[in-house]
Amino acid sequence: MIYADHYLTQYYDQQRTSESAILVNTLDHIEINLTLNPGGSISGTVYKDEKPASGIIVVAYSNQLDAMRGSISQEDGTYRIDGLDFVNDYEIYASIESGSAPFYYNKNQTTRNRQAASKVSVEKGIDPSGINIYLSKLERISGRVINQSGIPIEGIWVSAWSTKAQAGFGIFTKEDGSYDITDLPAQADYLISVEPDIMSFYMPQQKKNISSNSDAINFIITKGLSLTGDVHDIKNYAITGAGIELKSSDFSRWTISNTKGEFTINGIPEANDYILSVYSPEKASFIPHIETELSIETNISKSIIMKYGYAISGNVYDQDGPVSNITISAWSKSLDYYGQTISDQNGHYIIKNLPQAFDYELSIDSPLYERDQQLNIAAGSVANFILSKGGSISGHVQTESGGLPGVVVKITSQSMHIEVVGLTDDNGYYMVNALKTKDRQGNAISDYFVSIYPQNYISQTQGPIMPGKSANFICTNVDFESAKTLFQFF
Repeated sequence: MIYADHYLTQYYDQQRTSESAILVNTLDHIEINLTLNPGGSISGTVYKDEKPASGIIVVAYSNQLDAMRGSISQEDGTYRIDGLDFVNDYEIYASIESGSAPFYYNKNQTTRNRQAASKVSVEKGIDPSGINIYLSKLERISGRVINQSGIPIEGIWVSAWSTKAQAGFGIFTKEDGSYDITDLPAQADYLISVEPDIMSFYMPQQKKNISSNSDAINFIITKGLSLTGDVHDIKNYAITGAGIELKSSDFSRWTISNTKGEFTINGIPEANDYILSVYSPEKASFIPHIETELSIETNISKSIIMKYGYAISGNVYDQDGPVSNITISAWSKSLDYYGQTISDQNGHYIIKNLPQAFDYELSIDSPLYERDQQLNIAAGSVANFILSKGGSISGHVQTESGGLPGVVVKITSQSMHIEVVGLTDDNGYYMVNALKTKDRQGNAISDYFVSIYPQNYISQTQGPIMPGKSANFICTNVDFESAKTLFQFF
């Protein structure tokens, strides 16, 4: 593997990832030649307290490649990350030091929330610049974690989260039970959570509305109850890798069964509203086992027997070929059971772990295609779909002063038993897509009615119309007041 500052990372033989690299036998005595290709770059400036900041770690990470490159900001705060692959999903973040909470680039405002990070695209000949990150004033929260005997507890995860700042960080307690969470924005709504490992006997704890720059936020943690058990199939064979979730209104733990099918969950608070869920391993097909209103007042043990599940599979096409990223759902009325999946890049789908039934209703839901259904499908069946591009009805809802946002728009067809709901945007416009254009006999559907339900104005309806047409509405206060008077009269 060759790694160079200004060039794309290269594996033998001309491969971009370690997974695709050609293995080399050192006994073959062959020449290993590599041709380096220049990569792209991202540059900008890092500021701290509104001043250029040096020595800051800046990283560019791509989810597509699961790869990163980094740089250090210079004395004038500038940085440049070279040798980047040409992809469009780089997240740029800066940290004061290794292991500290990062600040993410956002084109509007630097954020601590990774989900709000703006994606940066690198293309051949186009190297993004001006990707600036602003580090705000940072504060800390510290304290200790001990047990009821006053003994410090090492290795307990303590986290801080601010809803207002949408930011937080966490750290493990040290040998003396202390923790010190740094790099926190100044806020007064931090939720401090103590979360022992799933094998620990200690119960989690929380403290709310803690201000940053607080110290002595101490916790005395106590031991909880234990749930042990085993997971087998109907032939009494142990099931390895089954997912076990135990949750209540304020507690949640997840684990998997071992090679003997056994599992343990410790640190459980006493309660009578637990839900115990056991899920099939990824490479097997068992029906989920769910127990509700489970009471845990002492240490308990469970022996779970999982029944074999069935699958419904098939392919999704349109007139151009396979269609990916289509949601397919299966629902059995007799069992009140629901399953869902998404078609892959080849249009193939499989809904696994279904109980046996013969009345599954398969449904396609997509913003681009007409809604489609297949009824009375048996578990274990193959069902293919050929999708048609749906039609749309659009329009504008306005008052005397302009467009009316957030208005509920309902479109119905009695002949097709269709009811679809949409909302107007900030400017009062709406568009409802994926409407059926033809019935089963191939006749055009022309009985769509469009109804609006604006607040402080009377409801209105237009129709019948066909997909491809528009329905515009004007709302006036006069209409609303007249309607109120009429209702009061009667």
